[in-house]
Amino acid sequence: MPEQLSIVEADPAEDWTPGKESDECYTPAWILELAARAMGGPIETDPAWSPRSLVRPTAHAWTHHDDGANRPWFGRVWVNPPYSKPDPFMVRASEHAAMGRGPVIALVKLDPTTAWWAIAMRTAHAVVLLRDRVRFLGEYAGGKSGAMFPSAVIVWDCDPFPAFRHTGWVLR
Repeated sequence: MPEQLSIVEADPAEDWTPGKESDECYTPAWILELAARAMGGPIETDPAWSPRSLVRPTAHAWTHHDDGANRPWFGRVWVNPPYSKPDPFMVRASEHAAMGRGPVIALVKLDPTTAWWAIAMRTAHAVVLLRDRVRFLGEYAGGKSGAMFPSAVIVWDCDPFPAFRHTGWVLR
């Protein structure tokens, strides 16, 4: 995978310090590597980015201060939206893909009982139901056994099967 360099200069000390009930958990490297492989290149935009994450977008990185769901998304988009409010990111991912602006891959809590899940399923090209619980990174990520809930990778405008086939069930 090509090295991902951020054009965003951010000081992690200036980033928001999350509270105990925080959405500030970071995607492990193996998922990011598979996402970049599925999209055919490095992540260009991350609308739910943190300087503490492993993601190094080549074009745009929007933090929670920037309202990334409403900022411009370019090219290959990776998003691990705040699990407390993924709705605007799922709507935007659907719109981005519908306009042919490039692939989007979202790592989300597996929750088919929600409106945002229904929005994503109407437009997504595939979903990967991850076999194992994700072991997120960061001080608020949970225990060694991984998240307390199952996760899914929702995909627009690219084929996740070659990259994600060993991680779970790819549904098209």
